[in-house]
Amino acid sequence: MNLRRIVLVLMTLLLSVSVLWAGGRTEAAPAAADEDFLSQMEAPMLAERVSRGELPPVEDRLPSPDHRAVIEPYEELGRYGLSWRTMYRGPGDWPWFTRTVGHEQLVQWNRAWDQLEAGIARDWEVADGGRTYTFHLREGMKWHDGADFTANDFRFWYDNVVTHPDIILAWPGFFYTDGDLFELETPDDYTVIFRFSGVNAFFLQAAASADGRWLIPHAEHYFSEFHGDINSNADSIARAAGYSDWVEYYEFLGDQWWDNPDRPSLYAWTPRVGVGDATERWVLDRNPYYWKVDTAGRQLPYLDQVVMDNIPDNDVRLLRITSGQVDLHSRSMGGDTNLPIYRDNAERGNYRIFELDRSDTNVHAIAFNQTVNDPVLREIFGERDFRVAMSLAINRQEINDLLYFGRTEPHHHGPRPEMPFYNERLGKQYTEYDPDEANRLLDGLGYTRGNDGWRRGPDGRTISVTIDSHSGQDELELVEQYWEAVGIQTNLNIIERSFMTERYLNNQHEVGRYFGGPGLIDWFLDSRHEVPTHWESIFAVPWANYYTGASGPSEEPPADVREMQRIWTEIQLEPDLNRQMELAGPLLEMAADRFDVMGLLLTPPSYGIVRNDFRNFPARQFNTGGSYNDPGPARPEQFFTTRPR
Repeated sequence: MNLRRIVLVLMTLLLSVSVLWAGGRTEAAPAAADEDFLSQMEAPMLAERVSRGELPPVEDRLPSPDHRAVIEPYEELGRYGLSWRTMYRGPGDWPWFTRTVGHEQLVQWNRAWDQLEAGIARDWEVADGGRTYTFHLREGMKWHDGADFTANDFRFWYDNVVTHPDIILAWPGFFYTDGDLFELETPDDYTVIFRFSGVNAFFLQAAASADGRWLIPHAEHYFSEFHGDINSNADSIARAAGYSDWVEYYEFLGDQWWDNPDRPSLYAWTPRVGVGDATERWVLDRNPYYWKVDTAGRQLPYLDQVVMDNIPDNDVRLLRITSGQVDLHSRSMGGDTNLPIYRDNAERGNYRIFELDRSDTNVHAIAFNQTVNDPVLREIFGERDFRVAMSLAINRQEINDLLYFGRTEPHHHGPRPEMPFYNERLGKQYTEYDPDEANRLLDGLGYTRGNDGWRRGPDGRTISVTIDSHSGQDELELVEQYWEAVGIQTNLNIIERSFMTERYLNNQHEVGRYFGGPGLIDWFLDSRHEVPTHWESIFAVPWANYYTGASGPSEEPPADVREMQRIWTEIQLEPDLNRQMELAGPLLEMAADRFDVMGLLLTPPSYGIVRNDFRNFPARQFNTGGSYNDPGPARPEQFFTTRPR
């Protein structure tokens, strides 16, 4: 056992007997005995408030019976009570808030990330080819303070906030088409219509992402008090709170929900204080008006609280987990370095390690610039057999074993195998290590070796290539060796990222290395390595500029690439997800035919930990940050714990 592990074990033992966690001080009262917990239609703590006259009965707090969102528990119907114990790294760790306790949108992704499901909206309709989106709200749904949630809140929000000339909030790009903001219609209390001037085919996917929180309106009954166009005393209220005027105060109150505990919420738990005021610990309590039930009709969430401790220090975070004091966590885990420590302590900490399937499709994408300014290299790079040979020359399994602990497999870019529109030929062709075939192909192209061992191009000069990259030096040094072994002189140019970007934008690179790009459902938002549509399409940036009209070098692509760009345009204008996947089929076949970009390895899974007594969490999840926003699609409202009460 190395010194670091000895120190960590000793610190863990000390921590386990300390009062650092003080676990009992935020826990709610224990649930009733096991034999009758299924008879409870609401949390005992809420039933007690009802008996004291502090809350209306649960039937009056939920939406109308046929408008309630019904969540099927992943494993079993849960017990009420106790908390979800997790961590954050200070107020700037807001992505963990949106992924855990702030995950409610008009529509939402299912766990498999292949279908959209109802969320805040009971259902929806798409019309006018993706220009009009109609959402039907849930009748009887309420904000966490008991006020009705209706289309009137959307009307107030649009008329007084979204379109207000002075209020500036970070509205996301999907609010617009061709620079025009959507128009809003509210024909009745439970219908909201978004109309766009152009096709907004991916509006629903964006609404289901982390940015979908911007579509939750401002509650009229709360925010009206702080709006100067509605309340003549709004400036005085703002100055009393320490702000210069009502606009500045309104922008604070209406910006991020985690900073304003008084803001009416639709989330399963609501904060006691703003996260900036929480210092060591941030506690969120159950929403008594939460609008979801389980399959037995019992109000969710099961857990009374979410308790987040503010722990920026990586070693302390590791110790919290290994000593069994964290229920579920998957952010800032320490990567492969800490994974063996988590494994060694899993039994003692009473947790298991789960895998997170990454969205990004490859650890590296490597592309020969087919629009490179050097005419000889352009001819060489344009030969498909040359690109195939250079792929076969790479020993991907050795890279996997040496640098990735054998945790992944050889693979290219494009949709990942988990996706129904996965193209195996695009993903796997030419990933085997076959230097003999690589040499045969290079010989067949006439690139024979000189006495110095280097191959000669069509002009008789040594073929020499330079790879530009800002990272991945260890992998690229191995690629350099593999390519030189088949006679291609290779140089690495590891530079700062902004310089690399400038070279790509100006078409100055010979060979580019970049990130693998999205590979799950988010592939429809970014297919940079299959179709030249973006400056990160480093196999031919001028082809991408020709398509987009962006500034910089521009060049008309070959006919087959133009056809791929046409199909991509059709996908972007198609609002139906199933039809998008149908259109992806022939496009991916064409990408496999061309073989413009090669990858190295499928991005290996990330990981998290979950205690063995923390229930209803799936064995695997996707991990993408904003698009899928894990662990939100696992439905945290149906998590519960069987740890001692």
